[in-house]
Amino acid sequence: MKLTLIKAITLFGAVGLVSAAQASVVTATFTGTVLNNGVQTDSLGLFGPANQDLSGQSFTASYTYDTSLGKLTVGAAGSSLCTAIANFGPCQRLGGGPNSGPLSSTAASPITAESITINGKTVTVDAKPSGSIYTENDGPTANPLYSEFHIFGGSPNGNYLFFDVYPASDAIPNSLTTPFVYAVPPSPPNYGATLYEQNTDGTVFTQLSLVPAELVVSVTTAPTPTPGAGLAGLFALLLAGWGVRSRAARG
Repeated sequence: MKLTLIKAITLFGAVGLVSAAQASVVTATFTGTVLNNGVQTDSLGLFGPANQDLSGQSFTASYTYDTSLGKLTVGAAGSSLCTAIANFGPCQRLGGGPNSGPLSSTAASPITAESITINGKTVTVDAKPSGSIYTENDGPTANPLYSEFHIFGGSPNGNYLFFDVYPASDAIPNSLTTPFVYAVPPSPPNYGATLYEQNTDGTVFTQLSLVPAELVVSVTTAPTPTPGAGLAGLFALLLAGWGVRSRAARG
């Protein structure tokens, strides 16, 4: 009977141990106002009557991304993968789709949803074909101080929603999955943010420059089954069956 149990354990181990990788679902929310810079007109009427001037209006933009999707690239300090002055770093980039860069162009976009709300009207922006999230923090001793959170979803040649905040401080963690809140200072304007939506033939478009005032990143971690995880029940049954047979033999 001991041999039977040993064989069962050996078989289970050969096929694969039970494990569950942790994939994080992350929500990044930006709030702020629409900038008055000459392109603040809603020509498509996405947020009310067509051709409305939206300058000064409040917005809430939200992204959801899944770390089990896309391709993760990690850059060490000094790596050319990091974009700060003198390529300091370290940094992380999670991306997927044809416009996400050569290292991730064949992967699926990690951004699963994105939207923006203005005037009480919410527009869902197509997060495909490309999406990327980039973080960097050069550390508290860097000179100059630098950190960054960059997120993009859509197509540079079509509809997209883009935010990039890069303070001269170490306020933003170099992590794709660390919750944080960052109040974006109005000056100097260490940020860039744009919504671009066009009609089907590209003749009419709404392009808004956005001024972020706050970034909130929240994280939900959910287990993602990996190969071998489905064998847990089989192994439990084998152990139960062995126990019954062992007791019967002793009885």
